[in-house]
Amino acid sequence: MGIGYQIERLENLNFSRMFAQAKRGSEMSGKPTLFVMFDMYWCQFRYGTSFTNYLSFGFYSLPKAKRLTFITNRINHALCCKLNEREYWPIFNDKAQFGKVFDDFIIRDWLDLSACTTEEFAAFIERTQKVFLKPADSSCGIGIRKLDVNQVDDPAKTLASLRKEGIGLAEEFVPQHDELAAIHPNALNTIRIVTIRNESGIDFLFAVLRIGRGDALMDNFNSGGMSAKIDIETGLIIKPAQDMWGNVHSVHPETGAQILGTKIPRFDEVMDMIRRAAEVVPQIRYIGWDIAVRNDGVEIIEGNIQPGNNPYQLPTQLEDSTGELAAFKKYLE
Repeated sequence: MGIGYQIERLENLNFSRMFAQAKRGSEMSGKPTLFVMFDMYWCQFRYGTSFTNYLSFGFYSLPKAKRLTFITNRINHALCCKLNEREYWPIFNDKAQFGKVFDDFIIRDWLDLSACTTEEFAAFIERTQKVFLKPADSSCGIGIRKLDVNQVDDPAKTLASLRKEGIGLAEEFVPQHDELAAIHPNALNTIRIVTIRNESGIDFLFAVLRIGRGDALMDNFNSGGMSAKIDIETGLIIKPAQDMWGNVHSVHPETGAQILGTKIPRFDEVMDMIRRAAEVVPQIRYIGWDIAVRNDGVEIIEGNIQPGNNPYQLPTQLEDSTGELAAFKKYLE
């Protein structure tokens, strides 16, 4: 498993980024930067970790036996290839295609910029006002930004410019539930739920609340966000939030809102929606769903066929520093 993946990773190795991450790892572990850098490289080769995996999982302080218990990027990629038929990947990788297939699970207004007319674009921004722009095939929140509708004097020119940039989707701003906005109002705090479809139904493996920080529009790690584990049975947040640098918070450091012990509103509705959504494309069995909870309902933001493996394997989310590989064993065999 993973020889081709490993070769691709080595070909794309970014040494300057690796050194920067190693310096951060040195600060977090107290070990020399060169030691951390070589250990990061070894872990990439031996365990299939990314640099972010290495830091997020705290590999710098874990023995081999513990390192072997984690879902690393290489194993995550293998799960995607094994459980998801490649022919159907574009449905999830292209945001416009996803919106069309899963439109019944979406409340917000959205527009496919690659296919719309200038008149449709002008009407959309006039009725929507608060608009987010997304590259058609982006991930990790990369390239997402707001559109200042008041500065659009020429819709045709703006639409052409956005297409040239590779922006494929325009979406209405999603108003989140008051209880989640109280935790952090600047970003849309979403629920990530990982599911695998089996012969008898849907397995729910993990759920976390992703929480924004500062002025960032996104709640994910790349934007400085945090992650807190949710109990799938109760909807309660059962672990304090942690970011990729190891900072831990039971209350939000900026708003002072309680995180640990908070119950996710409308969680039963979230679970019911995902049970139905996971059956829509049965050829895609392994999905990480991003869910928004609103005052007026719940909706899917997107589905990921290779879900991020960091949020549910952070040290504060685990028991005895043991990763979550065991939960996936039966699907890999």
